[in-house]
Amino acid sequence: ETPTPSSMRSIAPTIQPVSTPIPSLTPTLEPTETPTKSPVGVCPHDDPCDALELTMNDATSSIISTVGCTPEDFSNIPLSSNTEISAWVSFVAPSSGCIRMDFDYISGTSFFDNDVALALYESNVGGLCDSFPFTELAFNDNDGVGNDPLLVIDDRSVLTPGERYFVLVGGIFADEVTGSINITDVCPVEPSSMRSIAPTIQPVSTPIPSLTPTLEPTETPTKSPVGVCPHDDPCDALELTMNDATSSIIST
Repeated sequence: ETPTPSSMRSIAPTIQPVSTPIPSLTPTLEPTETPTKSPVGVCPHDDPCDALELTMNDATSSIISTVGCTPEDFSNIPLSSNTEISAWVSFVAPSSGCIRMDFDYISGTSFFDNDVALALYESNVGGLCDSFPFTELAFNDNDGVGNDPLLVIDDRSVLTPGERYFVLVGGIFADEVTGSINITDVCPVEPSSMRSIAPTIQPVSTPIPSLTPTLEPTETPTKSPVGVCPHDDPCDALELTMNDATSSIIST
């Protein structure tokens, strides 16, 4: 019997569905994980641990910008103003314990060109960037040139030499700003190390001229008659007594 087409076995392979799921390209965050930083390169100094390091007395100012930065958590970082979006710089206190930090506004989204603030902080454990809460030591937003911010610490009891400190740079009311910043040591020289300014008095080598006139050999001093001027000659000078309560009378 010749098989009919309907009774022939199919030779087409059976394709099973794929059971392996395609992995998601979106990373899954753990419940306790919360991203706090901006993407790398957008705001490189968005965190105290990524603060821009300032060199003391550097002749070239550094550029700092808050563009793309995220708002701060002010539960850990108290602030005396409405600064929100901000960037961080840090420095090591000099041996003098005094600093001056200048900021020069370049650009920003603020209604006022120089609406910028600087706030100086000390970490909970000296120098550690993530040792919260930070303690605010100083704040300024208008004392510099053209109302730019200016921080001056000339009280030697505020900063500990050799310890790291952090400075928040931000535009008031969440404005994005860019500017140049530098830091210098402004303390006066200690009195003990100052050179003496007392002048050195050299002995006078020029002899004091005699008050006695030189008489020519042919000259003979003429005296008044005795009794008219009893002290008319050095040899008849009136003798003065040291510390005598009674003044002496002299007459010519």
